[in-house]
Amino acid sequence: MATGLSQSRRQLALDWLFNTQATTQPTTLYASLHTGDPGDTGASNEVPSTGSYARVLCSATTQGQYWNTTTAANPSVLTNKLAITFTTATAQWAAGAAITFFAIYDAATVGNMVCRGTVTPNTNVINSGNTPSFAAGQLSISLAPT
Repeated sequence: MATGLSQSRRQLALDWLFNTQATTQPTTLYASLHTGDPGDTGASNEVPSTGSYARVLCSATTQGQYWNTTTAANPSVLTNKLAITFTTATAQWAAGAAITFFAIYDAATVGNMVCRGTVTPNTNVINSGNTPSFAAGQLSISLAPT
């Protein structure tokens, strides 16, 4: 599952590279689930916060780094080093809709979307008792040319 950077992050990167504008790295990152494309700003289709749904921390913690570093063989792509596991649903999430996208944000609620990507294959409706998870290496973030 490849992702692309959001509009706000592309702007930050270009301003940093070409206009020498300082930018601050987010101290925390959170994964979210969506029933449709969250759009370039992340404003759409996130699973409602019912049934214990919440974004999941996926940045450096006492458990270690969540993301592998890029390599000389593939310098524009990195993948998740650790599994990203959501809380177990206590009720149905998303009122019967499939989970088709994920996103990474800089905050547990609201915040700025950093990037987004598709969930392939789409995940069935999350019912009570299900625990959605992305295995290590399942998500990739790319700066590859389009």
